[in-house]
Amino acid sequence: MGQRFSAWFMNPFCKSINNNVKNEKALLFDSMTQLRETLDRDLVICEIGARSGVNYKHYPPRSKLICVEPNQYSRSYLEENIRTTNPSLTLKDFVCGFAESMPGIDNECVDAVVCTLVLCCVKNQKEVLSEVLRILRPDGQFYFMEHVADQPGTFRRKMQNTFTPAWKLLTGNCHLNNNARAVLQDAGFKSVRTTDFTYRSMLWLIRPWMFGVATK
Repeated sequence: MGQRFSAWFMNPFCKSINNNVKNEKALLFDSMTQLRETLDRDLVICEIGARSGVNYKHYPPRSKLICVEPNQYSRSYLEENIRTTNPSLTLKDFVCGFAESMPGIDNECVDAVVCTLVLCCVKNQKEVLSEVLRILRPDGQFYFMEHVADQPGTFRRKMQNTFTPAWKLLTGNCHLNNNARAVLQDAGFKSVRTTDFTYRSMLWLIRPWMFGVATK
């Protein structure tokens, strides 16, 4: 019952957030079209923490999707979003599980991995990124967007550190002081490109965001 409600609730909630960052997502996924042109074939894309599939409208037509999502009831919503936003996409596989371990996905089998607002709440970011590198083909790309910790020493960073324990309890392990930027730099990617921006939110603690692309 809890997962059913969560899947139902997250569908409109994710769409609302997506609308607030639609310009940044257009910039983020623009290079995915370039990847498709470079490879000159349809892409195989794995999205971790797929939820209801709000990113699908940005994917190149005829891409094949592998979705990793711990909530099995999200599948019906992501299938609906495929039909309504980008019907040429094919759902190749739906893996009900967590990104820290994806044994059902072969080594070097995907062209791109997508992760938006997931690294802030996983149990182990290093393990997630290790799995991302494992399943990516050589020169494959990792597309990410996250709310992140403010710069060290700032007042907001101090408040993020202070309120993160309570915030985690309220939001299912989401970290206000998400340090994904540093973990990405140390994960072993050939290159990591990031762009900072300010999210239009009434909640001051989660206004610092970033998006970017890391290449294996």
